[in-house]
Amino acid sequence: MRFLASLKYDGEPPRTKTEASFLIDGRKAGRDSAKLEKDLDRLRQKTQREWFKRERDYCRMEVRQARDSEGMIAGFRIRVGRRCDAAKQYHGAFVPIQVALKHPQVLPPYEGICQHWACECEIEEVLESDRLATDTPMVVKPGRITTIRKWRRNRHPFLTLLALAVLAYCIYHLVKT
Repeated sequence: MRFLASLKYDGEPPRTKTEASFLIDGRKAGRDSAKLEKDLDRLRQKTQREWFKRERDYCRMEVRQARDSEGMIAGFRIRVGRRCDAAKQYHGAFVPIQVALKHPQVLPPYEGICQHWACECEIEEVLESDRLATDTPMVVKPGRITTIRKWRRNRHPFLTLLALAVLAYCIYHLVKT
């Protein structure tokens, strides 16, 4: 940054080495700070779009490979980076493979939140054989999170009791005859 100051650059400081090189080359070419600031903003937007597309494509590829794994992979667990505060609701959450296929936006990077120069979000595969705690958050759809316990809860206890009664009746008649 001192070198940029010696070139009389008084705009926003660079975030990456690429940006620093861009600013240094611009100042050496004699361009003023205001023009460089606008060009830097355009460069950041372009870099962000390219990074976001590349990361989202990578995530989609991971999901497709998981789908084709013949049932070995149940889904993904999300680890949200410390700089992506707005996505903290997804931190530690389990995303079933069906949800990831239907709603890829629940996996990082998160549009409007994750920045290419600061994002530390990642996903890890959860195998069918892995045991998740019953209080593990689970993403059902974008913005809707429940826990494994609530998801596994029997939603139709009457039907379960009826099925058990019919089963007991059938077993009773089989044993009786």
